[in-house]
Parts: sequence; C-alpha cells; structure tokens
Amino acid sequence: MQLRSISNKKKPSQLTQTTQLLEKETKHMEEQLQQLKQIMQQEKFKRESEKPTGQNGTRWKAAKVDKGLRNYTQNLLQKKNSFEKKSIPAVVRPTSAKLQPLEKSIKTPAIDKDIEIFFTQVGLLQYKEKFQNYTIPSLKNVTVQQLRDMGILPGHQIKIMRALKEIPENIQQMQEDSFCQSRVSVSVSGVQCNQAKLACWLCYKIFDETEINCNGRNFCSQQCLIQFNQEYMIKCSKCNKKFYKNDGCVVYDNYYLQMQMTQ
Repeated sequence: MQLRSISNKKKPSQLTQTTQLLEKETKHMEEQLQQLKQIMQQEKFKRESEKPTGQNGTRWKAAKVDKGLRNYTQNLLQKKNSFEKKSIPAVVRPTSAKLQPLEKSIKTPAIDKDIEIFFTQVGLLQYKEKFQNYTIPSLKNVTVQQLRDMGILPGHQIKIMRALKEIPENIQQMQEDSFCQSRVSVSVSGVQCNQAKLACWLCYKIFDETEINCNGRNFCSQQCLIQFNQEYMIKCSKCNKKFYKNDGCVVYDNYYLQMQMTQ
C-alpha cells in the first residue's frame, strides 16, 4: 500500500512544467487585455477630437443646466424663425393702377376682318370664333377633317368647303360684294329707308330684290335654283323624303332628315 501511494504522486519536474504553462497563458492574456485598453483609449481620444468646439476652444453643450433639452431646442427654433423673417424683404404688391396696362395688353386674338366677312356671306357667322388665327389664304387649305374636329355640323361643312372653292382671289372685291345684310340708305321723298342686299345661294351674285325664293333661300335665276337642287337635294336614308344636305345630318355617308332617324 505504501508503494502504490508513492507511485501516484507527481514528480517535481511535472509540477514545474504545469506551473510554467499557466504563467505563460496568464501573461499572454494580460498582454491582450493591455492592447484592448490601448485601442479603446485611442478611439475615445479620436471621438473627443472630432467634437465641435466654440470660439474659445470649449466644446458646445447640448443645453443649459437650468433648462431642459426640449425647451432649449424650441428656443433655437424661435430664434431661427425670427431671423429668417427679418432677412426676407417684404413683398410689395402692385396696385391696380400698375396692373391696368397689363390687363389692357392681354386681349383675345382679333378675328381677321376678311374671315368675318366670309362667314357673314356664307351665313355661318356663329363659327367665326373658331377661326381666330386664320386668314383667307390659310382658310383655303382647311380640310373636311379639320372642320369636323372643330365641331361644325356636316351640312355646314359642305357649305363652307363649297364657298372656299369659289372664294374670290381678290379680297377687296369680296369686301365690296359683301352681302352681310348690309343696309343701303336710300332717300325716297326725303324719307330714309333701308334696303337689304341679297345674294344667290349658288353663284353668290348680289341683287337687291328677291327673284326666286325657295325654302328661305334666294336665287338670282331659275337655272341656279335647278342646279342647286341637283347638287344639294338628296333623299333621306330612313323615310326617302327629299331635303337639302345642309338641313340634315350625315352618319357613315348616309344622310338623314333628323338626328333621331339615325338610331
């Protein structure tokens, strides 16, 4: 028994090796801890050096001791707003007298005089506002599709296109031959009376007295009336009743006396 207990005890050389190993590990841990402290110290110094400082070299404080942070920020915002109000100059609005010349300069585009005469002669003066920017030369280039886009009735489209084909080349001649129901002053036994000038619906010839009147249309001769009926008289696709193209409506190249008949 004594021999066995002695053999279980460690030898002095083994104890020395174990002690040295523990000392080495302890020293290594202390070195790592020291390095970590140095790194943390460097980062702390770096953060402090990056903080803004005042004019006297002291760092700015977030708030005063006697005031909370919330009140301090509200005070800063109030000072900022008051400074901006002082720096922005007052806006001086122009008086009505200054605005008056501007209002006079802004006007609706004037309608060409020749355009107004043309639509008066054709009897479609209600469409003159749609041709504010047109002149007689540009009006001659208008297509049926453009008239349709302007919302002009199909019968009136035909009337305008036909009048454009026969429009006089000399604008001054058209002004002189204007039949916009202008009144001619005639002196009869000292009394002033007005006589309306009329125009033929086919050849646009001007005359003072109605020679032939058919359905509210004036013609200078029987020949013009017959030719006008041949060109513009058509049967309704629904009731076969004859009528003038300008008085009805057209849907997919079919003419109807009334819009209700298209349904």
